[in-house]
Amino acid sequence: MRTLLECAAIFVCLKSVIALEAELVKRNTTLLAPIIAEPSEHWEGVDGTWSTFEIHVGTPAQTVRVLPATSWQEVWVIYGAAANVCNTSVGVPSDCSDLRGVFYDSSKSSSWENNTQNYLGLDEAQGYSGEGQYGYDTVGLGYTASGGPSLKHQIVSEIVSDTWWFGMLGLGFQPTNFSTYGDPQDSFSDTLSSNGSISSMSWSYTAGAYYQLKSVYGSLIFGGYDASKFTPNDVIFDMAPDNLRDIVVTIRSITSTTGSGNTTLMSTPELAFIDSAVPEIWLPTEACQQFEKAFGLTLDQTSQRYLINASTHANLQQLNPNITFTLANQKTGGTTTDIVLPYASFDLNLTAPILTNKSSLYFPLRQTDQAGLYTLGRTFLQEAYVTAHYNSRTFNVSQCIFDENAKAHVV
Repeated sequence: MRTLLECAAIFVCLKSVIALEAELVKRNTTLLAPIIAEPSEHWEGVDGTWSTFEIHVGTPAQTVRVLPATSWQEVWVIYGAAANVCNTSVGVPSDCSDLRGVFYDSSKSSSWENNTQNYLGLDEAQGYSGEGQYGYDTVGLGYTASGGPSLKHQIVSEIVSDTWWFGMLGLGFQPTNFSTYGDPQDSFSDTLSSNGSISSMSWSYTAGAYYQLKSVYGSLIFGGYDASKFTPNDVIFDMAPDNLRDIVVTIRSITSTTGSGNTTLMSTPELAFIDSAVPEIWLPTEACQQFEKAFGLTLDQTSQRYLINASTHANLQQLNPNITFTLANQKTGGTTTDIVLPYASFDLNLTAPILTNKSSLYFPLRQTDQAGLYTLGRTFLQEAYVTAHYNSRTFNVSQCIFDENAKAHVV
């Protein structure tokens, strides 16, 4: 039996969907089924173990594996003909195509339309860089014969980058402008909406968790969400006005819980961007120092990562902390919700090209003194389920449920 609080929370989560259904009834319009992007069933990455998704690009279709990007709107694929695409000088294998999600070759696509070369521009302040040959091509969800939706004339960038290891499927509804703001090009998500494939301008995503159950793949849905995958709450977040930094929450506090009690890791409320394009959690230096004290972390000055040696790893496994992020829409007032991450979600591996000719366990925490860079990346999204509603410019962040007996409930 559900409690009154649970029922109220479910009502809030369904509020936007109910409103949409009412509007469609008035228009005598059928509510379309959400579109489910199937995970690739691969666990891979150079900065963690991540659940990728398959898309097919071009004519004939070339299937590649990418990561969803909550912070971006373009489709990126890895350009296999680039020099040093497999950078062997830092320890990357010479045959890295499959490791990078499989290369794409626009010269083999009859539907490719060339446009311009540009710098990638995403998360530059966090150390990411690269260039892309932009153009238009057909893009579809799933592998070639999966039957997923396929859209013509989509923006695709063949990227050349050591810092962006995989290609991306941007989830944003904002357009891309190649030259002037008077010539906007629709994103993949916006095309699904404008051509009538989905009933609402929305998506939902969780990154998946390799360490949960028998490994739980990521979940990505356009135009809906899977209610079986999260515990609803009554916090509605307003999107920030910046289209490229819109999924912003207030972190009210961060607390570590072990068998010895609770430790406050951050108590000053700060705004943070939920960005699945980056793996780590970026926090103020002061908060990172509290993590260092609580868990015995040491910052590697060369990589600027918290590399973990065997003794520290053993200590962290013994402590086995749960780290609670208390979130709210604003810095003061209103309701809050907790997202709890077990230590296993921070127990990740780092390898080339990020580290030169070696690999190491690491704790995916990054420090910054720039408030505009505070970020909750894929590490956070292993345990958090985000549903973004662009019609109302609101979103929900909920604790994931891991239940192998749960039946999907896609709304």
